[in-house]
Amino acid sequence: SYSKVIIDEIQMYSSDLLSYLILGLRTIQSYGGKFAVLTATLPSFLLELMRKQGIEFTQPDHPFVDDSFVRHSLSICQEPHLDVYKRQVLASYSVDLPLRELNEKQLERQMLNKYETLNILSCDYDERRGVQLKKYKEKDELTEVEIEDNFF
Repeated sequence: SYSKVIIDEIQMYSSDLLSYLILGLRTIQSYGGKFAVLTATLPSFLLELMRKQGIEFTQPDHPFVDDSFVRHSLSICQEPHLDVYKRQVLASYSVDLPLRELNEKQLERQMLNKYETLNILSCDYDERRGVQLKKYKEKDELTEVEIEDNFF
């Protein structure tokens, strides 16, 4: 009684692959098979395409939303992002080490170790290019790896 085919985040597939998926779902259903499409953002055009192809499906009465759970948080600060992370590292290491024992290099090394897998996003404004989101990745030092997007 469970789905034999599960498609996750269907809106992320290319248009070519979407056409194959919808045709495949129609074929699976014609043989009595079941499927599940799991996504947080199902575009209405996909629902319409599935209906036009005669694919029968049910949807929840209302979307799953849990307001008590914060999925993303954003803090806006006026200081450089490195200073914010240095302060966080200082706060977390101040229990073990007195602040006067941490020099700048030690602090940066500890920060990089602590946030080894963290991507840092920075938002900059330039009059010519608009607002830019920059993505940083820690390695031996913080280096800008790419500009994610520009907004005007």
